[in-house]
Amino acid sequence: MRANNIRIVKKRFQMVWENIKKYEYDGVFQSKFDADGDRWTLFIEKNNYEYPINSPINPLLEAQTIVEKNNQYLLDKEKIILLGIGLGYVLDEILDKYDDKKILIVEKNSEILYRFLSRIDLRDRKYDKIEQILLDNDIGETLLNEYVNKNINRRIGVLSLPAYENIFGNEYHKSFKRIRDYLKMYKMGLGTNMAFQKRWIINSIINIKRNLETKSMYGMPEENIQGKNVIIVAAGPSLNFEIENLKKIRETNSALIFAVGSAINTLVENEIYPHAALTYDPQGSNAMVYKKLVDNNIDKVPLIYGSSVGFETIKNYPGELVHMITSQDTVSSYFLRRENKLDIVYDAPSIAVVTLQLLMRFKPSRIIFVGQNLGYFNNRHYAEGIDYGHTMGEDKENGLKEEFIKNAVKDVDVDGNELLTTNAFISFRKNIEGFIERSRNIDFVNTTVGGMKISGAPFMKMSEVMDKYMVEGEVKDYIFDYEIEEYNKALIKMHRIEFNNSFLEYNKHIDSILEIFRSMDKNRKKDNIENLLKKFDKHFKAIGDNGFYNIILRPMNRVSHEMLLKKVNDIKFEKNISRKVDLVITNFGKFISSLEDDVDSFIEVIRMMDDELEKFISE
Repeated sequence: MRANNIRIVKKRFQMVWENIKKYEYDGVFQSKFDADGDRWTLFIEKNNYEYPINSPINPLLEAQTIVEKNNQYLLDKEKIILLGIGLGYVLDEILDKYDDKKILIVEKNSEILYRFLSRIDLRDRKYDKIEQILLDNDIGETLLNEYVNKNINRRIGVLSLPAYENIFGNEYHKSFKRIRDYLKMYKMGLGTNMAFQKRWIINSIINIKRNLETKSMYGMPEENIQGKNVIIVAAGPSLNFEIENLKKIRETNSALIFAVGSAINTLVENEIYPHAALTYDPQGSNAMVYKKLVDNNIDKVPLIYGSSVGFETIKNYPGELVHMITSQDTVSSYFLRRENKLDIVYDAPSIAVVTLQLLMRFKPSRIIFVGQNLGYFNNRHYAEGIDYGHTMGEDKENGLKEEFIKNAVKDVDVDGNELLTTNAFISFRKNIEGFIERSRNIDFVNTTVGGMKISGAPFMKMSEVMDKYMVEGEVKDYIFDYEIEEYNKALIKMHRIEFNNSFLEYNKHIDSILEIFRSMDKNRKKDNIENLLKKFDKHFKAIGDNGFYNIILRPMNRVSHEMLLKKVNDIKFEKNISRKVDLVITNFGKFISSLEDDVDSFIEVIRMMDDELEKFISE
């Protein structure tokens, strides 16, 4: 490799250099000229056959063809992940054809990467568009994860070299799938945040009154669950097979039964009243899950609710309510503490995962999954007894709608057979497996007929589980026999004063910033602007440290906050003063305007919460 390239690689891609520097003196691949004698071709020997990494006849024409074939796809992208660099001809074609693309290179083989860096001249300014070079290993995977997270608001595309499929086979497919999954996962997370960010906080503000009136799940004596068999019942179609078994278990109190999400409807339809139901969905439509219980005034099932659950869900619930504070609830996390101690459950992609996390803290002997299909079974998504399945892609008479089957992905069921499922379900399964892996002294069993295989939870028929592990009368009929949580009134009083003071301080900083914007817009002389920018930085930093902002406004605007932070460097290094002022006023002004809209919209709800806190303190 030429000396200039070594110096640049060491400076810009130091971690990569540590992995490829050995090839400066040694190598196992053959490099040959192509037929024209002026372009390099790399041949890789595998199974006694030499595979070319690019066309040995005309690599430039091959690169042009690949890029032209993907032209429409690439035009729409801001950043491109090249999975496999080869000798870089496709990269050159992209950089020459598109002026606005940033590149991330992910290469499987360190010697191929060395050969690529030996062919090009990194002093060429076009290569400045390479943002990062990663090797496809554990460290590279972590950095890739960080890259995708950092650029989630950008349009990212993935392009691969055709030759890699022949050379690396399954290894290549796994890498491509992993990168694609990263993109989907982060996009899904961004969508979730955008959809729920205001709902999470508004629910938390409204629900704090109920939290003060109801029992906390963390007040439960550990022995009520510790050492017991517990069953998590989900709403998958295989739940239909276990109705009689669950009925017997509940009648004999041989295990604790917890219904998650829509499963409560199937159980109640069959006159099975679990020890508790659990919910946490912040959407208003979540109340529909419990409509049957509300309409029929069924009060036999305690409901454990996440404190950021849709307030409509618990508004008219007829049974006992028990709360658990969730990680999305910054309001209760601030006000409701026991001697400055806080117990929370962390947000997860499904209520089954939240329930698993919660129950594991009470150290049951065994956790048993029922109806946890995590996929489609017998052309169904949900068990019988769920009347609103049609709103979630299922026709009551004919089962799954055609588009859901068409868009399904494949995984493996408990018997090793192919299972049609979704990427969301696969994400749920990975979350469950993560908790199982971290568990200590808890056994896991999956009784879901035809459900997705869950590592760490071997499949057993429910009848066998009952015979082998369950004893009649092992659990209490009612497990919430303890006092309502008495939150620390002195702490609430102190935090209430701090919160109200921080609201006043927040308004002062906003007023100052708006005045600074007006002054900047009127007088754009350099000395004046630099002085105003310093004042702006001071006030904006103070907002970032402000209690009212961090408890209420920041979580309500988390997506726009993250996107704003990603633009800060562009603003910071802008040399043109007038352009810099425009960037500050446009980007920060838009963000502050959205904060002010939220204050105007929700100030009455916040005041109602303050009244409830004052009332609780005074009692």
